[in-house]
Amino acid sequence: MSKQKAGPRVPDTYFDLVRRFPLVPIQDEQHWEEATRILHELTARNLDEGEAAYFDVLTDLVEAYESEVMPEEDVPPGSVLKEMLYQNGLSQHDLAKQTGIAQSTLSAICQGTRKPTVDQAKKLGERFKLKPAAFLELKTD
Repeated sequence: MSKQKAGPRVPDTYFDLVRRFPLVPIQDEQHWEEATRILHELTARNLDEGEAAYFDVLTDLVEAYESEVMPEEDVPPGSVLKEMLYQNGLSQHDLAKQTGIAQSTLSAICQGTRKPTVDQAKKLGERFKLKPAAFLELKTD
C-alpha cells in the first residue's frame, strides 16, 4: 500500500472564499465584474495565507479573461496610483509612510509630471498586491 503525500495545508479562509466565489475560468462580463469586486475588496485588507493564495489564483483568472476578451489600453501610472489610493482609502501621506516613497514624489506621479522608478514601482506593487508593471509606463515603440 503506497502512501500519498499530503498537499500543503491551506487555511480555512481560502475555502471560505472559494465557497463564496468558486475559482473557475471567468465566463462573461457579469462574472468578471463580480471577480474584480472581490479582488478590490481583498486589496483593502491585510490578507492571511489562505486569502493571499485565493487572491493570487483569482487574479490569474481575471487576467486570463481580460487578455482574451478585453483590448489592452495604456493606463498612465498616475491614474493607477490615484485609483489604488481611492480604493484603499489612503492619502498620499499614508502611502508615503507605508512605502518610504516621499509624498512629493507620490504627488508628482499622481499628477503625471513624474514617472515611478522601477524600485518605486516594486514598492507600490508590493503594497497594493499588483505587479510592478502596473505602475510603469511601458514603451511600445
